[in-house]
Amino acid sequence: MVNHAASNNDTAILASDAIQNDYSIAVNSSASDNLADEYYFDANAENDAGNGSYINPYKELTSTRVNDNSIIHIANGEYEWDSFRTVSNVSIIGQSAENTIIRGGDGSGLRVSERLLLQNVTLVDFTISVNTGTQVNITNAVFKDSFSVSGGAL
Repeated sequence: MVNHAASNNDTAILASDAIQNDYSIAVNSSASDNLADEYYFDANAENDAGNGSYINPYKELTSTRVNDNSIIHIANGEYEWDSFRTVSNVSIIGQSAENTIIRGGDGSGLRVSERLLLQNVTLVDFTISVNTGTQVNITNAVFKDSFSVSGGAL
């Protein structure tokens, strides 16, 4: 068996403690600090008492639940976006563009810096602003009733 010692910043599973493994796994804690938070939403959930996990998703997609460095997974359904929010490094991934619908209105939407990924969603009357240099990736997304007072709109 291999026994790897951990440095001060690592957490290690020693081979002597592992079952059916011939080596240990070390995780650098500073690398794990950069992982994104993942949140799940399902408009068909019984109520909004969930914790945003895969097993117990939120029902309501509110702007305060979309934070920096987060991946937002959205099940098919219609969601009302409640305000304008500034975030950094966000992925919004719907189940299908045809059936995952986010409705904005009254100037609600997102301002994003660093990175924005939109995938499999329909955005209706939803404002998206990006800072200069922001990486934007859009796959299988539909924009309806969008406009811009400066710059461009899809």
